[in-house]
Amino acid sequence: MEGAMEAAPKLEGVFPCNPAYKQHLCPHGKPGNGYYCPDPGCSGQGLCEHKKQKPACKECMPAQCPLCNNGKIYTWASLRYHIYNSNMHASVPGLDKQAAYWNAGIEKGYAR
Repeated sequence: MEGAMEAAPKLEGVFPCNPAYKQHLCPHGKPGNGYYCPDPGCSGQGLCEHKKQKPACKECMPAQCPLCNNGKIYTWASLRYHIYNSNMHASVPGLDKQAAYWNAGIEKGYAR
């Protein structure tokens, strides 16, 4: 097919924590062979229409903390960090934190 965009050649990189572990990178340096890369010539399948990874996009996967109800919108990826590492929730038992996180995900349809 003439005129069709060809896939960019893939490069091989080294995972920084363990030099023996090989991780494939796209020509733009993104992991997953271009799966997370918005640049032309890469697949970009892991990105939403906002050019972000879906769990890290406030527009695609918004979440609010069910424990503090402070009105702040978090990304689904950062909600877990907020619940488990926030000083506001230091007195909440671990099982209650886990239940709140998963109930919020099930309510939104993010967790199964």
